[in-house]
Amino acid sequence: MMRIVSLIDNIRSPDHPELSVEHGISIAILMDDGHSILFDSGQSDAFLRNARLLGVDIAGIDAAVFSHHHYDHCGGIAAFIKENITAPLYLRPIPEGRCVSWTEGRPLKNAGIKKEIFTQHTERFVFVNQLSEILPGVFIITDISRGHPLPRGNRHLFLEKDGERWNDPFEHELFMVIKRDMKLIVFSGCSHRGIQNILDTTLQSFPDMPIECLVGGFHLIDSSAANKMGGSRQEIQNLGKALLEYPVKQYYTGHCTGIKAFDLLKAVMGDRLAYFATGDQITI
Repeated sequence: MMRIVSLIDNIRSPDHPELSVEHGISIAILMDDGHSILFDSGQSDAFLRNARLLGVDIAGIDAAVFSHHHYDHCGGIAAFIKENITAPLYLRPIPEGRCVSWTEGRPLKNAGIKKEIFTQHTERFVFVNQLSEILPGVFIITDISRGHPLPRGNRHLFLEKDGERWNDPFEHELFMVIKRDMKLIVFSGCSHRGIQNILDTTLQSFPDMPIECLVGGFHLIDSSAANKMGGSRQEIQNLGKALLEYPVKQYYTGHCTGIKAFDLLKAVMGDRLAYFATGDQITI
């Protein structure tokens, strides 16, 4: 039996009032073959404190995978490296520019992590640029299709270098697929490249295989304000209808999907959508 544990999300499960929360994602995957994976680390060491309370051994993790170079997904890297001295850390190559968020009339904000961490621990990082099997049945996918528009909330996210700023194409984003018993389990951090594009890529990479569940954020917030939707009510409702057409048994989401968008999706998708709050667990 595989156990999937939410170590960090914006919201705390009512069953776990002892846990910390923050704007971010961190998920532990404890597989039935004995391997374990950390997918993202939130923005601090809170994931580590929560893991101890939830009985997850971070020191024994076999591999850590980071979905993209934003602070709310990679901010706990230093804490992970200190706690776990052996596991490789997988992510896309470092972006050419600095990850920032910006809205006209407001100051530029840093959205990335300090790049010094990569030079301080060079031997721990594995940069991936193609589909890679990192453990038996565990795949990192980097080449994400562009058949559907990217989330509108991306319009406030940029790369910046030498005073120049351009829209982030999110070539530093990846997602992870676990193949188990001829079914797939998909993990995405923020889906900046679009949740439908991620699903399309999954089905192209593993044709004729049903998806048991998808876990991750859909980035339906407006990046300039966490309580604002990055799209109209109709657009989000239409997305919910489209997601129902995919061969996905269950969706678990949170973080950058946002509560307002989640409620709209839930009204459309019903029992096929659930919130994955800090402390929640899935067994497969």
